[in-house]
Amino acid sequence: MKISVRNLEPTKVKLTITVDPEEFDPYLNEARKEIGKQINVPGFRKGHVPGKVIDTRTNAADGSVTFDNLSFDAAGEYKYQVREVKGDEANVTYTDKVANYTVKVEDVDGQLKVTSVTADGSDKAPVFTNTYTTTPQATALP
Repeated sequence: MKISVRNLEPTKVKLTITVDPEEFDPYLNEARKEIGKQINVPGFRKGHVPGKVIDTRTNAADGSVTFDNLSFDAAGEYKYQVREVKGDEANVTYTDKVANYTVKVEDVDGQLKVTSVTADGSDKAPVFTNTYTTTPQATALP
């Protein structure tokens, strides 16, 4: 951990605290486990939601979503599900679509390498489509 102090005024300082991921991650993982014990997530028994499932991402203005890098300990096939969390916007019907990702990891010359990533059997990114409907309004013409 690195701490820097910058004096702003005689009675004010700015503290900047930088924590390396290796030092911070165990605490973050423990917090995820605690949250996982308290929430219900479809597909998992109550109290048994894995920490990585807790993470939620918000789409960018262009609709793209970026997830943290995944790390793998062994070669194999890993499966993940991505779904949209329904919002509460009026007049919006949110999709129930679930994208099933498969990540294949192989040992290539002693190094683990991701050799393919597919979503629902395709190498194309899935599209989540919501529907916005309006109620027609009567307008009086002069």
